Amino acid sequence: VTSEPVISYLVQAKVAGTEEEHANMEVPQPSDPAEVTVTAAVLGLTDGLNYDFIVTPRTLHIAAYSLAPPSFVRNISFMGVPQPPTGLRVTFVTSDSVALEWERHPSWPP
Repeated sequence: VTSEPVISYLVQAKVAGTEEEHANMEVPQPSDPAEVTVTAAVLGLTDGLNYDFIVTPRTLHIAAYSLAPPSFVRNISFMGVPQPPTGLRVTFVTSDSVALEWERHPSWPP
């Protein structure tokens, strides 16, 4: 069985345990067919709320996202904006570049 190439994905974010939709966006498949990672940024999450994320693929012959099987990630807790890294410093300078180095904030998980 040959599957059709995916042309886009529907990314949905809902407040966990509700039907309250936070985000609903279409994300195109990367133009490089060898690229296997697709990224979507879901903005405007509320600190302290948990979210369910649903990603559904679409091909040229699937007219509606509701006809394709989705993937779910449920009950993800949004913990607010991360703390900034610490100890930011320049470690090397050339005529057209710099190298930066820093430590992760102690509150970040390893």
